[in-house]
Amino acid sequence: MSDQTEGSVTAGSGRGMAPEIDTRHAHPARIYNYWLGGKDNYAADREAAEQAIAANPGIVTDVRANRAFLARAVRYLAADCGIRQFLDIGTGLPTASNTHEVAQAAAPDARVVYVDNDPIVLSHARALLTSTPEGATAYLDADLRDISAILDAAAQTLDFGRPIVLMLLIILHLVPDVDDPYGIVATLVQALPPGSYLVLAHPASDIRAAKMAEMTRRVNQRLSGPAATMRDRAAITRFFDGLDLVEPGVVQPQQWRPEPGALSPHQVTAWCGVARKPGATSAPLGRARGLTSQVPETAGFLYEIGLLKRYKRTGWSQVGVPLPESVADHSFRASVIASVLAAMEGADPQRAAFLALWHDSQETRTTDIPHLTRDYVAATGNEQVTRDQVASLPPRAADMISAAVAEYEQAATPEARCARDADKLDCLLQAREYQDQGHRNVQPWIDSSLAALTTESAKQLAHEAIAQNSLDWLARARQSPPGGE
Repeated sequence: MSDQTEGSVTAGSGRGMAPEIDTRHAHPARIYNYWLGGKDNYAADREAAEQAIAANPGIVTDVRANRAFLARAVRYLAADCGIRQFLDIGTGLPTASNTHEVAQAAAPDARVVYVDNDPIVLSHARALLTSTPEGATAYLDADLRDISAILDAAAQTLDFGRPIVLMLLIILHLVPDVDDPYGIVATLVQALPPGSYLVLAHPASDIRAAKMAEMTRRVNQRLSGPAATMRDRAAITRFFDGLDLVEPGVVQPQQWRPEPGALSPHQVTAWCGVARKPGATSAPLGRARGLTSQVPETAGFLYEIGLLKRYKRTGWSQVGVPLPESVADHSFRASVIASVLAAMEGADPQRAAFLALWHDSQETRTTDIPHLTRDYVAATGNEQVTRDQVASLPPRAADMISAAVAEYEQAATPEARCARDADKLDCLLQAREYQDQGHRNVQPWIDSSLAALTTESAKQLAHEAIAQNSLDWLARARQSPPGGE
């Protein structure tokens, strides 16, 4: 990855000089620009766009709803998930809320690579390349099918050892089935590290089906490139095969995590979704630039995390348990349990253990850090507390921890659900042990922990643990000879 912060324009492999702009035929990017109220289009584009509107009058509202989905998805991934790298293929012409603007508003150090093969988009690329000093933007002139060229050029700006968001919004309908769109997406996703995300939106053939079919027919007659292929929800969901869909799954754009109180159309002729590539984000972090100046803060953070050895889980004391375990004890046990649950559930044990390990790191900020009081923590979500806690760390370390806590809190992945269940299952196991020791006030802990479990494996283990006497089991374990005979 290069150190660039300025934008750059790169030609696709073997393309040489950019081709002349064909104004005689409509182009999808320019039609889309017209629907969004832009001026970067020609008579052929406007005629095709109006024909589409005549066949499907809701299309203008639909494309604007899709643009709003882009902004919400990018903001969620940058602000809530801690992702700092975006590969946006099928960029289209610049308009409001471009990917880099949304990402860098949430995270100024975000890096964005745009990819498109329309000459007019290339001519406007400079408008896209306005990065913050901390971040970077670049533009690649390449076709979606030219995967090697895209990945090679993107690696000049993006670090493929860290999570990347692959964005494919309203582009795959221009790839006919004969060109294997599923293979293209799978190959691109395969090149990304675990913890990366796919953001995808695709026009729907099964919403306002007759109008969409007529609109598609009219537009296809006016395009010079490949004809558009609409697909239904099941076919669009296939693009996410092998990935963990973020809630609410594959939905219409206006239904994906809408802003509270926002006005949105009842129906939009597209399906969209966001999904995470499973697996532990375990690529070596390396030595970040500028790390030397951050060593004192990083050492201080490690001392702060060491406080978890001293902090007792005060809830147990409130029900009469003497000398309760520390937060560090609980976090260790929860990560062991999380790895077991993940293995039972078919999820990634390493990732689940990692999420469970960090889930209580904010406990250090409830008492001993003067500028973060208990009232502050009570009024602020764990994700924000964590971002404050790690703000002075090297960016890669800060991103790693923030993303782990965000994933845990949102419980949108199988690994996060296993980690959250591990937290509750450990509480239940501890409560049963205390109960068998004679502490009768812990039953509410057992009940609430059991009610909070979400995975079948955790529920089965919990019921078995409740049925057993923990002291008898421990006594039998101590008496069993090596090998279990």
